[in-house]
Amino acid sequence: MRPHYSTGNFVVSVALFCTLFILGCGGSGSSSSKVSSSTPPPASTFTLSAGTPKVSVSAGGSPVTVSLAITGSAGFASTVQVVATGAPAGVTISPVSISGAPNGTASVSITASSSVAPGTYTLTFTATDSTQQTQSVAVSLTIAAAVAPPPPPQSPSYSLSITGPSQLAQGGTATAILTATYVGGFDSPVSVAPVFLPTGVSITSGPIVFTAANLSQTVTFAASSSTVIATYPIVFTGTGGDLPVQTVSFSLAVVAPPPLPSGYVYITMPAGINAYASPGQGAALSLIPGSPFQMKGTLIGSAGVPNYNLPGSPQYLVSYDATNVYTYLIGSNGAIGAQVSTLSTQAYSGNVCGTPINAVSSGQLVYVGLGSTTTPSCYANQTFNVSNTGLLTFLGSTELDKPVTITPPVFSGWYSNTAYAYGLESPLTGACEDELVGYSLESNGTLNFGGNVITSLPTPQQGWTYATNSPWSK
Repeated sequence: MRPHYSTGNFVVSVALFCTLFILGCGGSGSSSSKVSSSTPPPASTFTLSAGTPKVSVSAGGSPVTVSLAITGSAGFASTVQVVATGAPAGVTISPVSISGAPNGTASVSITASSSVAPGTYTLTFTATDSTQQTQSVAVSLTIAAAVAPPPPPQSPSYSLSITGPSQLAQGGTATAILTATYVGGFDSPVSVAPVFLPTGVSITSGPIVFTAANLSQTVTFAASSSTVIATYPIVFTGTGGDLPVQTVSFSLAVVAPPPLPSGYVYITMPAGINAYASPGQGAALSLIPGSPFQMKGTLIGSAGVPNYNLPGSPQYLVSYDATNVYTYLIGSNGAIGAQVSTLSTQAYSGNVCGTPINAVSSGQLVYVGLGSTTTPSCYANQTFNVSNTGLLTFLGSTELDKPVTITPPVFSGWYSNTAYAYGLESPLTGACEDELVGYSLESNGTLNFGGNVITSLPTPQQGWTYATNSPWSK
């Protein structure tokens, strides 16, 4: 029997076969039917840097710049915006944009106003690109104190000033210092003259002319004794170059003359020492309150040790007795004050010649004569110094052949600069043998025989009086 095949089954089988054939054979054809599996490329980046880590600017001064740079990675192409933070109030920093493809630079301007406090600040510059990436860099900013601008150049000119006396006594003089100040290269002479002087007041110092080499002059005013007592405005005008007249003024008060300094007279009375004041030449003496004053011993010669020609120096009186020398302070009103110093005449060489028989003061030196009438007779002269504080100091002793009374002024200076003391030699007892004797002054203040200056007069007699006169006093 023949096999029987179904037509329907064949068709299905062929169709399935063809389908499998097509999938199995044609399926390896086109690559577009495959799915890609590669990683996307990384995003581009950049860095920000500054040309200097620190910068300085003066408050109120010229601005400074800071160079900023961006460095981009491969493929970076963007414009970044840069802003700054950390600046103090008064500091202005300009915003800036930097284009990078991939690199770029730009300068930032920094300005500080005059009100910014000096100090050091940290600025932070931050750059942002289009994708909002940010990078920062810090820069130190130092603010220096504001520098004052130089003054504008001065025009040539001058000015006058005066330091004047506040008072001018009738019959007296007073001085003022008149000064000119030249500025801006001014160098012309300036003549100055008073606009007005009160009646009786004059300028005795001559014309007043300033030059660049002489910008200060002393002006001497004099007032007659009849000038009216009042306060006067004194005005000076100066003319020089092509400039307007300059003026300077001060007030001058004409006042009564000061009273003459008092002279003092001391007279030994039975009850003590009477002190008298004389307010001027020819004026009547007035008794100083407190008289009579008590002093030890006998008042010596003239008052005033040190000399009256030492302004402000203390004055002293000197006295002596049988054993000592004393000093007493003279008060400001001439009164005799407390005892200041005591020094024995018997503690030094020459005391073997006995007790004091006479004494005299001359300036700051005190001479005390010692005498003894015993056999053999002995005479000496002791020299003491009175200091500016009234203290006594023994200087030395000179032995004499006769007692000598020395009368002030003691010393006469000659052109050889030698000084001599003159005295009358008088014996304590016996016949008259008075002689005028000269002694030279030793460097320590003591007396020595003057050799050829001793003069014996032809008719010796007691009771002489005499005076000396030095060529220097003429």
